Amino acid sequence: MLLSHHNRKSGFALVMTLILVAFGTMILLASGLQLSRTTNVVSSYRKIANVQNIANNAVEVASCYFVDNLSSYTEDDKVTWSEAVEFISMLDSRSGLESKYWADFLSFVGEDTEGFSLTDQVNSFRNSKGLGEGRYNISSHIFPVAGGAEKYVVICSAEFDGTKRYSMGLVMTDASPQGGLPALRTVSLDRVLSSLRSIGKGQGNSNKIVGDVIFGDAIVAGILSLNDSGSSSLQDIIAGILNAAGIIVYDADGNQITDEETLANFLLDYFYEIEVDAASLYEQWVDEYEVSFPETIGATVTLNAAAATVTYAQEPSQINVNCSGATCQLESYSDELTIEVSGSDQFDAEFTSEGLIIYGSEKSFLVPTSIASETTVHIMIDGTTTFFSNQLHKISIVSGKYDIQVKGDVTIDTQFVYDVDKLVQAVNNGNGMSLVANKTAVDAERTIKDYQDLLAKKDNSYLRIASYGDISLGYSSATHGDKNLMGDFFALKREDGSGGNFRLGDLSSVPNITNPGQGQFSQLFLLGSITVWAFENPTYYIENKDETIELLNSLALVAAGSSGLSGSGSSSGEDQRFKLLGIQSW
Repeated sequence: MLLSHHNRKSGFALVMTLILVAFGTMILLASGLQLSRTTNVVSSYRKIANVQNIANNAVEVASCYFVDNLSSYTEDDKVTWSEAVEFISMLDSRSGLESKYWADFLSFVGEDTEGFSLTDQVNSFRNSKGLGEGRYNISSHIFPVAGGAEKYVVICSAEFDGTKRYSMGLVMTDASPQGGLPALRTVSLDRVLSSLRSIGKGQGNSNKIVGDVIFGDAIVAGILSLNDSGSSSLQDIIAGILNAAGIIVYDADGNQITDEETLANFLLDYFYEIEVDAASLYEQWVDEYEVSFPETIGATVTLNAAAATVTYAQEPSQINVNCSGATCQLESYSDELTIEVSGSDQFDAEFTSEGLIIYGSEKSFLVPTSIASETTVHIMIDGTTTFFSNQLHKISIVSGKYDIQVKGDVTIDTQFVYDVDKLVQAVNNGNGMSLVANKTAVDAERTIKDYQDLLAKKDNSYLRIASYGDISLGYSSATHGDKNLMGDFFALKREDGSGGNFRLGDLSSVPNITNPGQGQFSQLFLLGSITVWAFENPTYYIENKDETIELLNSLALVAAGSSGLSGSGSSSGEDQRFKLLGIQSW
């Protein structure tokens, strides 16, 4: 009896053991199969990723070669692409809205579409590691894209062991050189821009200039209004690339244009919509400026009622300032450091034949031209500052390189002109070298290019002024409403949110401006760049005519090119270059 019971227990254990062994075997087999599938999938993904990477690299090689040899390609070099049908079929077969957009954009590519083959040029590098060390079949073709701006698509394919992938790059003109600034950066521009033109008739009426020109790129983080009167395209007003959060275009009668085809023909490919919010974009501009300005104070010049003195951050100092009585003068300087000027709430500053002189509490600090000509001098003025000129017609000739930061509002009651003879003559209508600042500075594209050429040939002077507050312009009757500025200008908001505005100041005090038809029209001509939160456009009510007019008849902002001050030079509308702007893979 006991033996029988024991045998039954042993038999049950054997059965359970066999069941567990069978179950474990099944688990191991299933795990092995899953691991095998996972390994195959990972291997497949790795293979696809490698092929895509080679195709991306081929786009970069082809783009670089094409940009470097652009002038050598002619219409006679164009050929069709044998893979065009296969490429378009691949795009059409892919699902998703993004793929549809790409297919629409590249719909002009077909078996009869001609472009430039760079397959041989790219394959000359195929043995390099970046192109797969000779193990991949690579082809490359470039197609011009129709439209206003000159641009091309670069399409490359890479194939390995039956796996084929495509990549596409966009090569187009970028009007701002590295480290440069657009002619205009603002959140708000309270002005309807129209093309620059003369409305005077007959001899002696060339000073009747109206309209606007931005010769270089423009970024408006808000809505920009334009009038197409006298314009065939946006390029007649902004001779560069316009980036804006939105645009409103009016016709000659002041009616808003809503027809999409008409708008497209006007904008061509020179307008790009900004998707970043205005505050974030403006903060980015401020951050870029602050990074470019040396934050280390090497010396502090104090101009107060008691005396003019200097203190150094450390001894021995890389900066030497000699103070005697009511005056201080810079003797030696290192451009890695900043000189702080303090001791007063209100400062005045002027450019003379000696250099830059800053006044406060009846004391003065001189930055000699001899030093500023050798290196850029960084100055931080701790208080509201007015730039002025004692010359009859308020022209300040800037000789040397000055980078000035003002902790307060700035008033510019003068004309800033770089120390280039023909530039000085260009902003006056006197004979010889007499400085009479009552001439409209620019009335044609030819004049603009002349100014840029002059500056490029003698680029020994530079001015940057940044105000943590507002920048206001001062006018006198001698200016006839014209203001000529050269340099990069920043109006930055204070920590409490105030400031950041560019104001036209007392323009209403100029008699010929408030009496239309009496004398010449007003123009703000700026050779350089402007970065502000808001650009104000004042109006004036003429009571006896019951009419409201804009005080500024013409706005001309001209990018000046590299300034020689690292990281803060203005861009040039003429200094355009081709760049690979991005790559898309399939």
